Amino acid sequence: MKARKLILIIFVALVGMIFSVSAVHSYPVNVGDTIYLGNGPGNTGGGEFTVGKFIGEDLFRTFCMESNEFFYYNNPYIVGDISTEARNGGSGGPSPDPLDEKTAYLFYHFTIGDLSGYDYGAGRAGSADDLQRAIWFIEQENSGVYNYFVTLAENEISGGNWSGLGNVRVINLTDASGNLKQDQLILIPEPTTMLLLGFGLLGLGLARRKS
Repeated sequence: MKARKLILIIFVALVGMIFSVSAVHSYPVNVGDTIYLGNGPGNTGGGEFTVGKFIGEDLFRTFCMESNEFFYYNNPYIVGDISTEARNGGSGGPSPDPLDEKTAYLFYHFTIGDLSGYDYGAGRAGSADDLQRAIWFIEQENSGVYNYFVTLAENEISGGNWSGLGNVRVINLTDASGNLKQDQLILIPEPTTMLLLGFGLLGLGLARRKS
């Protein structure tokens, strides 16, 4: 009995560590939340933007999908949906505009801090400009530019190092009147993370029952 209890405790601890590592870069923004966007590094009229649940909070950084929809910094916006597409906007491409896997690759690696070629230090504003223009190019916006980041995403996908959207999604924003605003990118918790958390809670319950 003691051995079984010890195994369960170790299992719960391991799942907890896995959950902590997996969730560290996903963000607590849900449908129906009110969020505020602030100005971050970059000079394109796009990202980096800061995202928070109150003015001045910097929960995470994001980039926009469309080049011709707008918002005002520090105004309240409602998360109308978290989806796989940008809606009712864009200076090019389809409407709605499905999130491209190349954009997903770039945003994921930007967020976890290991995007090749991105200067997270003194040159951050220039890198933000280049990444936003790459995203606009990939999403067929007229302000987009084919640059290093587009090539990087293409090569990583063609090389089999990335496929699909992963846990990258689109925040579909509205104002208080329901008008659609500029859609933004976000990471959500991975389904495997939530499954592991469920198993961990089950193990914890069993360990308590056996004690």
